[in-house]
Amino acid sequence: MTAAALAAVVLTVGVWVWLGWFVGLLLTLKAVAAVVLLGGDGDADEEPSAI
Repeated sequence: MTAAALAAVVLTVGVWVWLGWFVGLLLTLKAVAAVVLLGGDGDADEEPSAI
């Protein structure tokens, strides 16, 4: 496990414990969605124009 992955896990667990599991879950899902959208290769932008 890389240092970045370990830090992400520690931060995620810390947020869950500090804010509560439900709020932590919402923030985790939001963060994952942001990473997926920002890390995409642009296919999502091309789909509407292909219709």
